[in-house]
Amino acid sequence: MSATIRTIHTSEEPSLSGLLETAFERPDRESRFVELLAEHHPNFDPGLSLLAEVDGQAAGYTLFLPREITVRGVKVSLAVATPLGVLPQFREQGIGRMLTMTGLSALADRGMRGAITIGGPDFYGALGFASAFDLHAVQARPEHLPPA
Repeated sequence: MSATIRTIHTSEEPSLSGLLETAFERPDRESRFVELLAEHHPNFDPGLSLLAEVDGQAAGYTLFLPREITVRGVKVSLAVATPLGVLPQFREQGIGRMLTMTGLSALADRGMRGAITIGGPDFYGALGFASAFDLHAVQARPEHLPPA
Protein backbone atom coordinates (compact mmCIF):
# COMPACT_ATOMS: atom_id res chain seq x y z
CA MET A 1 0.00 0.00 0.00
CA SER A 2 1.34 3.38 -1.03
CA ALA A 3 -0.48 6.19 0.80
CA THR A 4 -0.05 9.91 0.18
CA ILE A 5 -1.71 13.03 1.51
CA ARG A 6 -2.31 16.18 -0.45
CA THR A 7 -4.13 19.43 0.14
CA ILE A 8 -7.25 20.11 -1.87
CA HIS A 9 -9.86 22.76 -2.33
CA THR A 10 -13.23 21.07 -2.08
CA SER A 11 -14.45 22.62 -5.33
CA GLU A 12 -11.52 21.05 -7.21
CA GLU A 13 -12.03 17.48 -6.04
CA PRO A 14 -15.12 15.84 -7.58
CA SER A 15 -14.63 12.57 -5.65
CA LEU A 16 -14.81 14.27 -2.23
CA SER A 17 -18.61 14.29 -1.90
CA GLY A 18 -18.84 10.60 -2.70
CA LEU A 19 -16.00 9.78 -0.33
CA LEU A 20 -17.65 11.61 2.57
CA GLU A 21 -21.08 10.18 1.87
CA THR A 22 -19.69 6.64 1.76
CA ALA A 23 -17.43 7.11 4.80
CA PHE A 24 -20.23 8.52 6.95
CA GLU A 25 -23.14 6.68 5.31
CA ARG A 26 -25.20 9.89 5.39
CA PRO A 27 -25.91 11.51 2.01
CA ASP A 28 -25.65 15.29 1.83
CA ARG A 29 -24.56 15.75 5.44
CA GLU A 30 -20.77 15.95 5.85
CA SER A 31 -20.23 16.56 2.14
CA ARG A 32 -22.56 19.57 2.19
CA PHE A 33 -21.06 20.75 5.49
CA VAL A 34 -17.56 20.78 3.97
CA GLU A 35 -18.81 22.56 0.84
CA LEU A 36 -20.47 25.27 2.93
CA LEU A 37 -17.37 25.78 5.07
CA ALA A 38 -15.19 26.08 1.98
CA GLU A 39 -17.54 28.55 0.33
CA HIS A 40 -18.49 30.73 3.28
CA HIS A 41 -16.32 30.35 6.36
CA PRO A 42 -13.75 33.15 6.58
CA ASN A 43 -11.16 30.87 8.22
CA PHE A 44 -11.31 28.08 5.63
CA ASP A 45 -7.73 27.28 4.59
CA PRO A 46 -7.29 24.90 1.62
CA GLY A 47 -3.88 24.02 3.06
CA LEU A 48 -5.72 22.37 5.97
CA SER A 49 -8.13 20.45 3.72
CA LEU A 50 -6.42 17.06 3.41
CA LEU A 51 -7.12 14.14 1.10
CA ALA A 52 -5.48 10.74 1.62
CA GLU A 53 -4.94 8.57 -1.43
CA VAL A 54 -3.92 4.93 -1.57
CA ASP A 55 -2.33 3.89 -4.83
CA GLY A 56 -3.92 6.96 -6.46
CA GLN A 57 -7.45 6.30 -5.14
CA ALA A 58 -9.14 8.69 -2.70
CA ALA A 59 -9.27 6.90 0.67
CA GLY A 60 -9.93 9.51 3.37
CA TYR A 61 -10.39 13.19 4.11
CA THR A 62 -10.17 15.62 6.98
CA LEU A 63 -10.53 19.35 7.43
CA PHE A 64 -8.92 21.53 10.09
CA LEU A 65 -10.71 24.85 10.52
CA PRO A 66 -8.65 27.57 12.26
CA ARG A 67 -10.25 29.17 15.33
CA GLU A 68 -9.31 31.09 18.45
CA ILE A 69 -10.37 30.34 22.01
CA THR A 70 -9.64 32.30 25.14
CA VAL A 71 -7.69 30.58 27.91
CA ARG A 72 -6.92 32.57 31.07
CA GLY A 73 -7.88 35.73 29.18
CA VAL A 74 -5.42 35.04 26.34
CA LYS A 75 -6.47 34.13 22.80
CA VAL A 76 -5.07 30.78 21.69
CA SER A 77 -4.94 29.79 18.03
CA LEU A 78 -6.09 26.27 17.33
CA ALA A 79 -8.31 24.40 14.89
CA VAL A 80 -11.48 22.38 14.90
CA ALA A 81 -10.71 19.04 13.27
CA THR A 82 -13.86 17.81 11.58
CA PRO A 83 -14.94 15.87 9.67
CA LEU A 84 -12.52 12.94 9.44
CA GLY A 85 -13.77 10.19 7.16
CA VAL A 86 -12.08 7.10 5.78
CA LEU A 87 -13.67 4.75 3.25
CA PRO A 88 -14.58 1.37 4.77
CA GLN A 89 -12.08 -0.60 2.68
CA PHE A 90 -9.22 1.58 3.95
CA ARG A 91 -10.07 1.58 7.66
CA GLU A 92 -7.69 0.05 10.21
CA GLN A 93 -4.73 0.81 7.93
CA GLY A 94 -3.52 4.04 9.54
CA ILE A 95 -5.16 6.45 7.06
CA GLY A 96 -7.07 8.38 9.76
CA ARG A 97 -3.96 8.60 11.91
CA MET A 98 -1.89 9.83 8.96
CA LEU A 99 -4.49 12.49 8.08
CA THR A 100 -4.70 13.69 11.68
CA MET A 101 -0.95 13.80 12.27
CA THR A 102 -0.36 15.60 8.96
CA GLY A 103 -3.03 18.15 9.92
CA LEU A 104 -1.50 18.69 13.35
CA SER A 105 1.91 19.27 11.75
CA ALA A 106 0.37 21.81 9.37
CA LEU A 107 -1.21 23.58 12.35
CA ALA A 108 2.16 23.79 14.09
CA ASP A 109 3.68 25.23 10.90
CA ARG A 110 1.02 27.97 11.07
CA GLY A 111 1.73 28.74 14.72
CA MET A 112 -1.43 27.09 16.01
CA ARG A 113 -1.34 25.31 19.37
CA GLY A 114 -3.47 22.27 18.60
CA ALA A 115 -6.93 21.06 17.69
CA ILE A 116 -10.31 20.28 19.14
CA THR A 117 -12.39 17.49 17.66
CA ILE A 118 -15.63 15.63 18.04
CA GLY A 119 -15.13 11.96 17.53
CA GLY A 120 -14.45 8.53 18.88
CA PRO A 121 -12.48 8.57 22.13
CA ASP A 122 -10.67 5.33 21.26
CA PHE A 123 -9.31 6.74 17.99
CA TYR A 124 -8.53 10.26 19.18
CA GLY A 125 -7.36 9.14 22.62
CA ALA A 126 -4.65 7.04 20.96
CA LEU A 127 -3.45 10.25 19.27
CA GLY A 128 -3.21 12.20 22.54
CA PHE A 129 -6.62 13.88 22.57
CA ALA A 130 -8.62 13.91 25.81
CA SER A 131 -12.29 14.39 26.51
CA ALA A 132 -13.37 17.97 27.12
CA PHE A 133 -15.93 16.61 29.56
CA ASP A 134 -13.40 14.81 31.74
CA LEU A 135 -11.64 17.99 32.78
CA HIS A 136 -9.62 16.15 35.40
CA ALA A 137 -8.04 14.13 32.55
CA VAL A 138 -7.05 17.06 30.34
CA GLN A 139 -3.33 17.53 30.12
CA ALA A 140 -1.48 20.39 28.48
CA ARG A 141 2.21 20.91 28.03
CA PRO A 142 3.38 23.98 29.99
CA GLU A 143 4.97 25.48 26.88
CA HIS A 144 1.55 25.46 25.17
CA LEU A 145 -0.17 27.47 27.90
CA PRO A 146 -0.17 31.26 27.87
CA PRO A 147 1.63 33.03 30.72
CA ALA A 148 -0.37 33.25 33.95
